[in-house]
Amino acid sequence: MPDVLPVDMSKLNLDDEENAKSEPTIHMLPEGYLGRLQILKSGKVRLMVGDVPLEVNMHSKSGFLQEILCCQTKSLDRGKVANIGTVPYTLSITPEYDQLIP
Repeated sequence: MPDVLPVDMSKLNLDDEENAKSEPTIHMLPEGYLGRLQILKSGKVRLMVGDVPLEVNMHSKSGFLQEILCCQTKSLDRGKVANIGTVPYTLSITPEYDQLIP
């Protein structure tokens, strides 16, 4: 994801004035939806964050094993770990520059 997100800060309920004046990051957003995923007739996938289109591209398999794990801890010395599965492909999300520049 980009370092700064194209989100209208006035729509976010931020208690801290310093955060309200800074650029929005993923950590400032409330829990819930970030944008809308669109699948186009051409087969391309686009993520709409507000009015800003972002291209979603799938990349080939990596040369090493990647796994997703879920960790549930009750205390520092006890917990459970579950293997969700392997990550076969990776995604990249980039701005659609031809849509942003008039």
